[in-house]
This record gives sequence, structure tokens and C-alpha cells, in this order.
Amino acid sequence: MFLRKLFHEGVEAPLLRTSIFFLILFAAVAVRVSNYEEVFKPFSGHLNFLDPDSYYQLRRLAHFITHFPEVMRFDPFLDWPYGSRVDWMPGLMWVVGLPLKLLGVSSYDGLETAVSFLMIGFGLLQMLLLYFLIRRVIPDKRFWLFGLFLGAILPSMVRYSCLGQVDHLSLI
Repeated sequence: MFLRKLFHEGVEAPLLRTSIFFLILFAAVAVRVSNYEEVFKPFSGHLNFLDPDSYYQLRRLAHFITHFPEVMRFDPFLDWPYGSRVDWMPGLMWVVGLPLKLLGVSSYDGLETAVSFLMIGFGLLQMLLLYFLIRRVIPDKRFWLFGLFLGAILPSMVRYSCLGQVDHLSLI
């Protein structure tokens, strides 16, 4: 009965689909912030990021915001003690760092918090792009919300866009 109403073209069907759409987006945010206790544990007075790449990207973002618009091209701490050029392209610095710079983020603590929540926003944007791609490719409305739901819960999509993760993979 419920599924028949959901996909029947009556007056209430678009409202019901819209409600489910926003419910799935809310669930996606809940899944992505479900690790808040681990990220906000007071070990060192800073946020606890999930992997070393997050710390390195955060270091690059701090350099970018401090020395705007210069992007770090050589890092003396890579390939210690000689240093090395930075192999990552500067796209993440511009896509993530520019909004943070425009928002006035200037402290390291503010950078940690803002970039963590910005990655969640990128994950939601990724889900919306997936939804519109599914709408474009698959004409059957039953698959539209199902695809959005999968984007909300699949570990491969949640992993790089959850709280405590700073990585360019949330933009892919």
C-alpha cells in the first residue's frame, strides 16, 4: 500500500517522495556524524582525525590559509631529512581552503572544525549529484530514492565524507 502511494501519480505522491528525499538526506548526515565521540575526544585539545592523510591535508590547508594564495609546492617534512615536492594537485586547497578563507577561519582549532563539517557538506553534494545522475539515466522513479539511499549508507561514500576526515576523495 505504501509503495503504491509512493509511486502513484496522485496529489500526495510528490509530497511523499519529497519527504522521503529529505529524510534520506537527514539520515546521511546522521551516519556521517555518528563518529563524533571519537573525533571530539579530548586527547590533545584538538580533533582526532581518522588517518594520517587527514592530518597532512589539514597541514596543507593551514599553510594555504596562512600564506594565501600560495599553495605548498615543497614540503621539508616529506622524505625527511631532505624534503620533497608535494605530489598532490592544488585543487583541494582551492575548493576547500578558499571557502574557509572567505569565512574568516584563522585559528587552527577553527580550521579543524570547519573543514570537518565542510567534508560532510561535500558528501551531501556528492549524494545530490548521484541522485540527479540516476534521474537522468534511469526513467523509473522507484530507483531514484533507492539510489539516494544507497549513497547515504554505502561505506565507500561515507568513509571519505564523514566527520574527522579531510581528503580529496570526498569530492570524487
